[in-house]
Amino acid sequence: MEKNCIDRKALRYNFLKKIIIRFDYDGMDDTELDQVISSISIELKKHDYTSRTVEMEKEMQFEFNDPESGDYAELYGKKVREQKVFVFHNENPQIRLSISSSSACITIEETKYVDCLKYCDVLWKVMLIISEPEKVPFFMFKRFGLRKINQCFLMDINHLNEYFEPSHYHVFRLPDEADIKEKVMQIRDSLEIADYNVNLIRTLVRGELRGKEAYQVNYDADMYLIDSDSIAELMKNEDKIAQMNDWLFTLYKDAVTEAFLNQLIDGSFDKNMIAGVEANGEDTV
Repeated sequence: MEKNCIDRKALRYNFLKKIIIRFDYDGMDDTELDQVISSISIELKKHDYTSRTVEMEKEMQFEFNDPESGDYAELYGKKVREQKVFVFHNENPQIRLSISSSSACITIEETKYVDCLKYCDVLWKVMLIISEPEKVPFFMFKRFGLRKINQCFLMDINHLNEYFEPSHYHVFRLPDEADIKEKVMQIRDSLEIADYNVNLIRTLVRGELRGKEAYQVNYDADMYLIDSDSIAELMKNEDKIAQMNDWLFTLYKDAVTEAFLNQLIDGSFDKNMIAGVEANGEDTV
């Protein structure tokens, strides 16, 4: 099947390892969070969340007018502070929802594909409680992001571009120099697509798997909004999150070769060459 004809539902295998759906905001303190957490807990109890814990976590403080910030603070020297985080645990142990006075985030670490959009509904309900002017009068959206992290392992780096496009992944070579080996390759792009921003990171890391040399292949795409009015509009129009999800799939297809995409449809990929590819569950993302 030609690449441009392949849709998400056609794929029966994946190497998606983590989905992060996250709001960042200003104008709330821990006292205000304590006042709304009971209402949030009651709401989440209706949606398969079975327990709650409180943790102290170190959290990065970012400048969100910088399109290259977000989760890459090590490059920009952002401040770190410790804050209280309420963590809600789903009946599916791979899903958790974390809420602090500066962010609300659902993290899905499920090797079987799940419909990430259905978890947006739950997060939307949480944000409606948090953003009520009567409860948090100075609330203001700072950032909304949908991030997907794909990861697999390639046993022979010479076969890299049978699976991943050379425009996204390459291995450093010098003619007649067989002693040179790639240790780490990383390509970062900061893009604007339609009304959205995207941080796109492709990484190769040499290591060991099952006692043999192997390369970890990461594909990390984070699509986000940093305009408060646009985020408020997204809250009212759920089609926008579906549009973001579709853009992420388009970017993913651009990085994966047509041959490998077809192998993810029929399961014919070489399991001795590429590891970490899983069969889908009943749901698709």
